[in-house]
Parts: sequence; C-alpha cells; structure tokens
Amino acid sequence: DINKANERTLQDELGISASHAKWIVENRDYDSIADLVSNNSPKEPSGNSKANSAEPLDLQTFASIADKITVSNGRRTEGKVNINTASEVVLSALLGGGDSGMWLAEQIVASREENLYGIESIGELLLFEGIGVSDFKKIADLITVRSEVYTVRCTATAVRASGDGLSVSSEAVVDRSESPYQILYWYQGVNN
Repeated sequence: DINKANERTLQDELGISASHAKWIVENRDYDSIADLVSNNSPKEPSGNSKANSAEPLDLQTFASIADKITVSNGRRTEGKVNINTASEVVLSALLGGGDSGMWLAEQIVASREENLYGIESIGELLLFEGIGVSDFKKIADLITVRSEVYTVRCTATAVRASGDGLSVSSEAVVDRSESPYQILYWYQGVNN
C-alpha cells in the first residue's frame, strides 16, 4: 500500500531507488496508483538521482511496479477487465471507442500475443504509442493483468477407421481465488 509503506519497504519490496521512494512518501494521499505519474513524468529514469532528494517516478519505473502496488490496503477489487484476455471490442470500448480506441485495442492484442506471458503489468500500457498518461489514468482502476475466474474447455474425439468419430466436450468455469478452488459451472456433452 503506497499510502502506508515507509521508504525502506518501498525500496526493498519494489526495487526502486531511495529518491523515488522518498518522492512517493512525500506525495502521499493517493486515490489511485495512477496518481504516481503525470503528463510531465519522464519516459526513462534520469540516472542522476541523489539519495537525499525526492525524484518523481518515470514511466518505465512505474510500469515495472504498477502491478505490485495498491492504495487499498489489501482489499480485493472485483470486476476489473483483464487486458490479457479481453476482446478487442471490450478493450476498444474501455479506451473510448472510435477509430483511436480500436487502434489501441489492436495494439494491446498484438502485444499480448507476441509475448509468452502477455502483458505483465498494467503500467506497460504507458509504454505503448498512443496511450498517454491522461488516458491511462482514466482506465487504471478498471484494468488488471490477472484473473481468478477462468473458463476451461476440452474436447476429446475418438478416431475410427472411417475417419469420423464421436466427440465429448467438457466446459468448466473455475474460481481459483480460494483454496480449494471452486467449480462455478460444469457441462459435459457428446457432439457428433
């Protein structure tokens, strides 16, 4: 929780510089993690930070910590859109719609498909061309890169000499937020 952690904890847990940690602590009372960046935030670390002075976060550093921080003191937030699994239509609507929203949605889908682990932090969106800090701030509290509820589909087909076969399909909706996980929905049926 960036509203409560001390400078040492921020440095140790997030791997940020002392000057960044000092700046976070000095500018507390955050309503959103997106409050850590502004239109004036530099894209990359300056490299000349002094331990005794506070230095605002750059976009690159923010992207590396965005998925590790909160302002909610550990409370779970329900109903966020997972940018790694949402459709282009959902992403486009989230990004304001129109040609620009669809273009950005296409960029997100292309990026997550090119990377083995998809988009690993919501802060990475700030590194995309076309997504500015003000756009990011509008959606930061609505998005995530992780999910707890998944749909699992499986189909098995028996192959016969004639080339056709019977198939069985199963579908389950699983909630892994608790241990043991819960199956919210289950279906199994025969297909021809």
